[in-house]
This record gives sequence, C-alpha cells and structure tokens, in this order.
Amino acid sequence: MATSLSAAQLNDPTQPQLPAALLSEAEAHDQFTVSSIILRKRARLAIINEQPVREGEHVDGAYVARIEATRVRLVVAGEARWVTTLAEPSVKTKR
Repeated sequence: MATSLSAAQLNDPTQPQLPAALLSEAEAHDQFTVSSIILRKRARLAIINEQPVREGEHVDGAYVARIEATRVRLVVAGEARWVTTLAEPSVKTKR
C-alpha cells in the first residue's frame, strides 16, 4: 500500500534539528505582524496581529516594550526583538 506524504511531512536528514523548546520560540517570533503605527504626543499605538496595543501592553504573549515610527520592540520569552511595519511610513499633520 502506497503512502502519500506532503513536503512538510518529509524530514530532511541534512538539516540540523532544533530542540522542541527552541523550535516553539522560533515559531513564536514569526507570528507577529505590525500593520500600522500611530505616534502622538501622549501615546504611541501599534496594530499588531490586528489588535491595537500601546507601549507596556501585551499582545499574543509578547510584551510591547517600545513603539517607533517604523518598528516595534517586542519581548517574547525573555528575548527582545524588533518587528518592522508592513506599511510605508507616512507623516500626517493636523491643520
């Protein structure tokens, strides 16, 4: 009897294998999408994974440490990393 496997199910013996704990952390880092950033005098807001968050808040298990014009500093499992926005930066002024 023939068994069909998808490419994702095949194991490449030439590739190094990560321990399960490291693999889950690596996958966690890839789960964040910054779609928008809004900077105001008194507040910084980012849309991460379709959720509005401010500095000091949490989103999907990550702490939002810093929001800048084009990137957000997230801390996941004790490891900090920058996530850049998908949108082109734009500056809007109030008239």
